[in-house]
Amino acid sequence: MDLKKYLERFKSVIGALTGALAVLPLLSEVLPGKAGDYAFPPLGTYQLFWIVLSVAVAAAIILLIYYFARGSSYVAQHDRRVKAFILVGAFAGLGILAYFIAVQLAVRELWIPTENKGVAVSVGFHRTEFAEKEFSGKSDWEMLETMGFEEEQIRKLWTLSSILVARTSLFAAYLWMLSIFIALGSFAVLCDVYDKP
Repeated sequence: MDLKKYLERFKSVIGALTGALAVLPLLSEVLPGKAGDYAFPPLGTYQLFWIVLSVAVAAAIILLIYYFARGSSYVAQHDRRVKAFILVGAFAGLGILAYFIAVQLAVRELWIPTENKGVAVSVGFHRTEFAEKEFSGKSDWEMLETMGFEEEQIRKLWTLSSILVARTSLFAAYLWMLSIFIALGSFAVLCDVYDKP
């Protein structure tokens, strides 16, 4: 089984879906409304860097699955293949759960009536002294509606370290989920190449 056959098999349905997942972070920039927000989390100032890194990791996983699993008994033996799919599926479930929790903790969505659209931003876990003093008893959404949702205002309201921890957690959970689904799809493509050389 050679790399060329493996990559050509990405023209199949499962391969195309896996490829689409791999470039999903890039598509998030052009998808309208909430679809873009769901395709990649809001990570602030360096959004493009994190998007490119996600796509690079996805491409690396596609190649790593080929190089490390192609001679494996998990590809050749049907019963071991099923066990591998179940195990990876369980990790995918944990990834979805981790991402859901990270989004609930770090992402806030605001509705902008003048533009008739919603904006998603990621915030920190701990408020600054300014925010504690000026917005005591107010929710995160109320603070953002008052101050605005630009990065400068977010850094006035939450400590930098808590923003970094929140965004790192959010990105890690997203990358975990994306990586597992890319690995699952790539493994399915590899098994297909093995079954139908």
